Amino acid sequence: MQWRIINDHRSLIKWTADKLAQKQHVRDVSDAADLGVRIPLTYWAGGDAEDLVRAADAFPGGWVMKPNHSSSRYRLYDDGPVGVDADEIRRLVPQWIQRDEEELVYGNWAYAHARHLVIAEERVGSAVTPPIDVKLYCYAGRAQVIFNTYDLHTPTWRAAYYTPELVRTQVGFFSEIPLDVQTPFDTLPKELRARVVPIAEAIAAPFDQVRVDLYIADGAIWFGELATYSSSGLIKVDPDVDRERGRLWSLPDLRSGAADDARWERLLHSPTTDVFQKRSATTRGTPQG
Repeated sequence: MQWRIINDHRSLIKWTADKLAQKQHVRDVSDAADLGVRIPLTYWAGGDAEDLVRAADAFPGGWVMKPNHSSSRYRLYDDGPVGVDADEIRRLVPQWIQRDEEELVYGNWAYAHARHLVIAEERVGSAVTPPIDVKLYCYAGRAQVIFNTYDLHTPTWRAAYYTPELVRTQVGFFSEIPLDVQTPFDTLPKELRARVVPIAEAIAAPFDQVRVDLYIADGAIWFGELATYSSSGLIKVDPDVDRERGRLWSLPDLRSGAADDARWERLLHSPTTDVFQKRSATTRGTPQG
C-alpha cells in the first residue's frame, strides 16, 4: 500500500478518491453487465451550506451528508426539516470542503484530484434498521478477503471474515466475532449473499487491488464506496495476515494502461447530482424526472 501511495499515479487511480466518480464507474459497469446493484442517489453537491439547508427540505427521504473527497466523515439525517441540524450543516460544510489529512498528512495522491465538494445522498437503511456492511478486498479482479462489519469507527467495532466461497473463517483480529456467533450477513438468504462476490468483482475488474464496500438493505445490494488507500496502509495486522495479503497483490506495470487514460479522466467530470422528485419508499434508488 505504501508503494502505491508513493509511486502509482496512473489515471486508473486518479479518480478513485472522488465519490461521485466512483458512482459513475459503478453505473457504467452495472449498465454494461446488468449487475442489478443500486447506487444511492446524489441529491445535492456543492460548498454553500445555506443552499444545502434550503435544499434539504425537498429531499425525498433520509439522507447522508459527507465530503466528496475525504474518508470517515459523515452525518446521517432523517426525512424532512425536523431531522436536519442546520447549525451543524453550517459548521461542517466550510470545514469539509477543505483539504484534509488524506492529502496533506498521508500523501494519498488521488485525494488531491477529487472534487472538493460536500454531497448529500440517499440514505441506505434507516436509524431503526441500518444496512448490512460487507467489504471485499479484491486482487486482480478477484474477491479474496471478505468481511461483514458493524459499529465501524466506534469502540465497539466488530467484524466477521469469510473465504471467497463465503465460508466463515478467522484471521486473528482483535475485533473478530467468534465463529459460533451468527452475523447479520449470515442470516441473509443464500441467493442474496452469493451476489456480493460477482458484483464486487465486476466493479474491481480494472484494478490490481481495491476494496469494494457494499451495503445490503431491503433485499437489495447497494454500492457504498471504493477504497484504493485502505487505512493508508497503516492498520496493524498479524504479520502472517499481512504477508498473505501481500502475496495476493501483484504490483502493476506503471507504464501500462495509457490507452484507457481518457476513460478514467472522464470520471472526474461526472455529474454532481441525480435528477429526482418526491416519491414513495418503493421507488427509492431509481432516478425519476
